[in-house]
Amino acid sequence: MTSARLSNGRFKRQDAPLDRYWAKVQVGELDECWNWTAYRDENGYGRFSVNGRYVLAHRFAYEALRGPIPQGLEPDHLCRNHACENPWHMELVTHRVNTLRGIGPTAQHAVKTHCLRGHPFNTVNTRVRPNGSRLCRACKRERNRLGIGLKKEE
Repeated sequence: MTSARLSNGRFKRQDAPLDRYWAKVQVGELDECWNWTAYRDENGYGRFSVNGRYVLAHRFAYEALRGPIPQGLEPDHLCRNHACENPWHMELVTHRVNTLRGIGPTAQHAVKTHCLRGHPFNTVNTRVRPNGSRLCRACKRERNRLGIGLKKEE
């Protein structure tokens, strides 16, 4: 335990970050989720303050119990519970892999095998744009065909 002087001259008691962290975790067995019981952000991830900066609690747990997180990798919750703090429920992966394993729009679109009109997304019929999105060539041809006979109204 340490203390810090506030601007009004008083002292504020500050517990070590690790002590404060464990006070906010409901710890279970190694194969169970350890749920964060304090503040969670809008995505359900636990956050708390370390040296005046808010950090993601699951990253703090991973680094405290399993070691540093290499540059370019991030912990992915294999249990899919964002409030879980058990570092043995996490795997270090790239941001792309973490995103594609999720349930967001990027992950949902990545697993689609056909466009909205039923054409297959395959190497012949699919154009991949520079931003990574896919364009159905059959639908593009159909839009071009329908647009040929149209005249601008004057």
